[in-house]
Amino acid sequence: MLSITCVLFSGNVVHNLRTIHWEEGAAPYPWAGEFNDFFVSEMKANHHEALIHWEQFGDSAHLAIPTPEHYWPALYVLALQEQGEAPKVLVDGVEMGSISMLTFSIQ
Repeated sequence: MLSITCVLFSGNVVHNLRTIHWEEGAAPYPWAGEFNDFFVSEMKANHHEALIHWEQFGDSAHLAIPTPEHYWPALYVLALQEQGEAPKVLVDGVEMGSISMLTFSIQ
C-alpha cells in the first residue's frame, strides 16, 4: 500500500501588528518583503540553520519578528522535512504592510 504524507504550514513568518496598515492594498514595508523573501529562499535551499537563527539576518528580521511565537510554527514544520522532500510555496506575499500569511507544504 502506498502512503503519502503532506505537512502543511500557514502562518505569520512576518508578523508586526504595531506597524500594520489597515488600508486595502497597502504596500509591504521593504523590511517585511525582504525578510519574507529571505525565509522562502533559505527554506527552498534547505538552509534550516539560517532560519533557526533568524536574528542574525539583522534589522529586517527584528522588525518582521518583534516576538517569535508566530514564527516558531514554521520551524516546527521544517523540522519534519526528511531527506528528498522539498518545500512547496502555496501562498506568498505580505498583506497590510507587515503581515505574511506564507503557506507552504513539505512533500
